[in-house]
Amino acid sequence: MKILTVLTYYRPHTSGLTIYVERLARTLVKRGHQVTVLTSQYEPQLAPEEFIDGVRIVRAPVLLRPLAEVEPRRATDPAPAQIDTDRKVVFAMSGRTA
Repeated sequence: MKILTVLTYYRPHTSGLTIYVERLARTLVKRGHQVTVLTSQYEPQLAPEEFIDGVRIVRAPVLLRPLAEVEPRRATDPAPAQIDTDRKVVFAMSGRTA
C-alpha cells in the first residue's frame, strides 16, 4: 500500500510527534508498504528529497514564515507537484492543539 504522511516537521527535528511518525513509518516499510513523508524544509541545508530506512522524505521549501496564524491547507487543496497523488492512505498530523 502507498502511504503519505504529512506533518510540518520531521527528522532531524526532534519532538514527540516526529519520533512517533518516524517509528510508524519505519514499521510500515518493514511490513512492505511504500511510505512517503511530506514535510517542510525548515532548514535550507536539508535535502529536498531523500530516503532514510526505506522511508521517502520530501521536503517542501518554506517560502515565508508568517508572524500571524495562517490557515492550514485543506484536504481538498491541490497536492504539491512532486508528490505521487496515487496514494491509498493519507495520514496528516499537526502539532497544534487549538
